[in-house]
Amino acid sequence: MAKKISYGIDFGTTNSTIAYINERDEPVKLKIDPNADNPCVMRSVIYVNQKLDMLFGKPAVDAYITDVALNKESKKRIIETGRMIKVAQPANAGGFVPDKIVPEIIEVEESDGGRLLQALKSNLSSQIVSNINLFGSNKPIEWVVGQFLKEMKQRADEIIGESINKVVIGRPVEYVGGNNQLAIDRMRSAAKIAGFKEIEFEYEPIAAAYDYGIDIKNKQISLIYDFGGGTLDISIVRFPEKEVLANVGLPIGGDHFNTKIFTSELSQYFGKGSKYGLRQLSLPESIFASMKNWYLISLLKTESFANSIEHFKFMNTNPKALLALKSLVFNNLGFGIYEEIEKVKKNLSSKEFEKYNFIAKDIEINTTITKNVFEKIIQDDLVNIDKTINKALKAANIKSEEIDAVATTGGSSLIPAIYKQLQNKFGAKKIKESDAFTSVAAGLAHRAKEIFSR
Repeated sequence: MAKKISYGIDFGTTNSTIAYINERDEPVKLKIDPNADNPCVMRSVIYVNQKLDMLFGKPAVDAYITDVALNKESKKRIIETGRMIKVAQPANAGGFVPDKIVPEIIEVEESDGGRLLQALKSNLSSQIVSNINLFGSNKPIEWVVGQFLKEMKQRADEIIGESINKVVIGRPVEYVGGNNQLAIDRMRSAAKIAGFKEIEFEYEPIAAAYDYGIDIKNKQISLIYDFGGGTLDISIVRFPEKEVLANVGLPIGGDHFNTKIFTSELSQYFGKGSKYGLRQLSLPESIFASMKNWYLISLLKTESFANSIEHFKFMNTNPKALLALKSLVFNNLGFGIYEEIEKVKKNLSSKEFEKYNFIAKDIEINTTITKNVFEKIIQDDLVNIDKTINKALKAANIKSEEIDAVATTGGSSLIPAIYKQLQNKFGAKKIKESDAFTSVAAGLAHRAKEIFSR
């Protein structure tokens, strides 16, 4: 049996899953992260220590929290790489000079702590991000992703009892940042590093369509709505032929919404809106641009930024916020801040409001975020999503009333405002919810069997 098996892998911005089709022609979603809340769903994270040992999924998060995010500063050693990079730095009390060319400096933490790598998928299409520096060792991004895919493959192979070398990997219609071919090339290299010999790709919404409509015999036109952590992908498919009428994508996802919550509701606790100096200037916007996710916050942890905070203390209107900013950056608290945002966002799917509580050294946030406020925050995104749906309908040359069913998947599809938008456009009776986190992998497994059985 095993020789006929091929994998379907959904390598996601936030979560990853793997599946195969058994002898009864049923998708089997493999439990590759047994200690996770859902063992079939493995968080797309890697924890690397200074010896370059790696942990993946839930153990990676647990290790990071234990080793690094302990609300205490660690000693650092400065290394100059010899390269020059473009950054924004404070110039003097009179203003701020953006895009200054400075030597690239790497800070190596002298504790036993490591780094947590997340959202790797979002950087696959970036020509700027070609290597990831791991404690002074530059590794190509495809090598790093390859280590994650290798771990997925090894765990799956152990469950099945044999090494499987054929795979269909999902891809978004549009990768974050564009340059889709570069991202595909890197993913192919990563899959080879993982040990796969035969590698194919399929659009993630098409995979979701296979999972939704594999047994459909009657004629219908379905819109597949795949909204994950990094991207929104929409496909329109005619069944039972599985004829693809349109594929469109929008490079926003649940992580983007988390950023908006931070910017709108939390950034003021870290100096947004405060003034400093004789001229009562605002803190540089580049600081808050570097807070759109927890990983970028970690990159602020430099001697230069520490000096900048001292600079901003002069006649500052909110010195408490500056202390919080320093603690956020230098005590490795960005991950915790954003984990709490994610929890609040999820709970707002079933509640009208949720408390956001975060207490650490020099940080005390106790606030309430309502569903109404959240929906106002993402209103512009909802407009863009509606335009993307219309773009798909136009590409398929059909009207919204001609859609017979809307199959949703991806964690962000569970957001009530998203459901309401689809309901208003197509009608509640047409919306069919698939498994939000594993349907793409199941559909990829169906495609893998179809492709490799030819």
